[in-house]
Amino acid sequence: MNMKVLLLFPPQWVPYYPHLALPSLAAFLRSNGVETVQKDLNVGSYNQFLTRKYLRSLKSALDSKFDEFNSKPRLSASPEQQVYSDIFIAKSSLYHLADNIEDAVKVFRGRRYYNAETLNTARKTIENALTTVSIAHYPARLELMSFSMPEYDGKFETIEKLTSNIQGNPYFEYFEKNVLPYVREQAPGVIGISIAGESQLIPALTLARLVKKNFDCHVVLGGYVVTLLADSLTRHRKLFEEYCDSLLVLEGERPLLELVRRLESHQSLESVPNLIYFDDGSVRANQVSPPEPMEGLPAPDFDGLPLQEYLAPDPVLPVLASRGCYWGRCAFCSHNVSYENKYRPHSGEKIVADLEALHRKYGVKHFAFSDEAIAPKVMREVTSRLIEDKTDFRFSTNIRIEPQFTPALCETMHIAGFRVVYLGQESGCDRVLGLMKKGFNKDTAIEVCRNLVNAGIWDHLYIFLGFPGESENDAQETITFLSENASIIRSFNLGSFSLGRGSEVMRMPGDYGIKISQARLDDLAMVYSYAPSSGISSSRAAELSREAWAILSKEYPTSRVLDLLSKEDLLLYLSHFESTDPALTKIKRSPTVSAPGVELTLDSQLKTSPGVFRTTLNFDLPDIMKNLLLNWERDAVPSPVRVLFDPENRKIRPIGPNVSEMLDLLGRGRTIRMIARQLSQRHNIPEAAVEAFCLDALNQLKNEGYLAADKAII
Repeated sequence: MNMKVLLLFPPQWVPYYPHLALPSLAAFLRSNGVETVQKDLNVGSYNQFLTRKYLRSLKSALDSKFDEFNSKPRLSASPEQQVYSDIFIAKSSLYHLADNIEDAVKVFRGRRYYNAETLNTARKTIENALTTVSIAHYPARLELMSFSMPEYDGKFETIEKLTSNIQGNPYFEYFEKNVLPYVREQAPGVIGISIAGESQLIPALTLARLVKKNFDCHVVLGGYVVTLLADSLTRHRKLFEEYCDSLLVLEGERPLLELVRRLESHQSLESVPNLIYFDDGSVRANQVSPPEPMEGLPAPDFDGLPLQEYLAPDPVLPVLASRGCYWGRCAFCSHNVSYENKYRPHSGEKIVADLEALHRKYGVKHFAFSDEAIAPKVMREVTSRLIEDKTDFRFSTNIRIEPQFTPALCETMHIAGFRVVYLGQESGCDRVLGLMKKGFNKDTAIEVCRNLVNAGIWDHLYIFLGFPGESENDAQETITFLSENASIIRSFNLGSFSLGRGSEVMRMPGDYGIKISQARLDDLAMVYSYAPSSGISSSRAAELSREAWAILSKEYPTSRVLDLLSKEDLLLYLSHFESTDPALTKIKRSPTVSAPGVELTLDSQLKTSPGVFRTTLNFDLPDIMKNLLLNWERDAVPSPVRVLFDPENRKIRPIGPNVSEMLDLLGRGRTIRMIARQLSQRHNIPEAAVEAFCLDALNQLKNEGYLAADKAII
């Protein structure tokens, strides 16, 4: 009996274009006659969360959480005060946010995307919406680029709690209401769930647990994360009883096909390569086989994926020119583990043939190469073929810093359509580059960056501080490197080192002078805390990177672009404006022009601005916000305060009892003179003094945007 295979890509991943995992597997299975359906649940979850209906449904949860914090006897400096502030802002701006969220999504999917200020506003609206979703499921944290549940400590027992936590896991309801009915409708014999990144782990296992509980089919987990965690996963029998039937490690095309064939014919699974499964009371791990030859891999197949639903106005498709990293020695990296530390490139002819086939089938011209790094030799082959075929495509890609990226090759890359290049430089200090085993120095980096920029290609560098053994002076050298080379570095990310599972530093901590928190054999952590014997600590590295970013991001020549766009926008923007603004020099925030302040008169009539409201809080939230801004470590005790809140601009200000009483009298055709007269009589205060107070206070509130003219201000 032929089995249908349902491939699922779980949240959370970036929503700008599809991940390549499912299209690669689907293409191989379909080319071998297997009925295959693929579903991107990641973009589906964004479609669920970023709607007016869903956001409004969070009101009761937010109100309940706020009441809980507002009634506490005190709020600790961290994290309770931050949570209190976040919940108040989320619940108080909820309806305004809900009313604007669907238009923000339309901006990303339409031509307004190419107005940078409009796009920036839309992105902030989406980010605020995701923050609101997070707060409703506190302490979960969902962003455009990440998802985490801080309670996760790498223990399987914690996974069991988080994958059944209806209130705290934002994906539980989405899976139950949207995904399970879809699975039931498809009635697959095999369900494959791909886990490509750490942010997917808890959502993927939540999904797997629900599917395993509700359907009688074979559930197999695979992907980069499964490969990294395989040794620990095999120690948890309950994983195979409640979450899945098997795991596939390393590359999955041939092993998944073999698994389907064995299940169809009811044969033993013992000969399925790369498979880990539960059989006869124990976990068995089959032999690993060589990966499928590159020439035997078809072009990725995106049929069934909603290409118009990603957050981009023009579809971008991910592709691979190679698998693995040809360098494969960086001490901090574990990405090559999935490829058994091997590098296998396609031929230039095959790469371009696949690109042309995808263009014909889907009508796309934008492609994101997802390689660890395209080797110079492969790049020469690809660009030569692209130019020969006179294609009109646009690309982004990762490359490794190599002297072979000469001015001539970079010029050829630009002619062939490459517009954005991402480089993992990591450090601007030669000593640290040596510790990392990067295999190049900063002079080579400068040369390659100059060659790219001179050719008209936008270069984006990945930099981090705090590699084990890196000193404060070393870190400062990297910061200086970024500052001094701003003319040849278009943009960069600056972060701090994290100790990842599978890296050489993790495997040989003594060689790098660090001590790692005791790791259990069965733990499922992806990142570990550590203590260096020399150099700066991880907390100091994070502090330095934040301080440097705060300065450099404002001083950089491209700061106007970085202020409005994210790096994910660069390919489409550089392509869209290549004939009119190829370096994006015209993109900048419009200067803020303040309307001339019209002074109020006693005959002016005012009202609160749309959406603005007053409320009384049990804690002095404006003061708490000052604590948070200045990092003052002091608890907050109840101190009731009356505040005005503006949901559109998400800002708050305290008001005293006199101002509150004055605001009670606004409207109903009352002028400031009439309000002052009434207050004067009520409190037996000279009318002239009250008039002066009212004019001053109301002018200030109007200028801050909390009040608006009810009629023309006279």
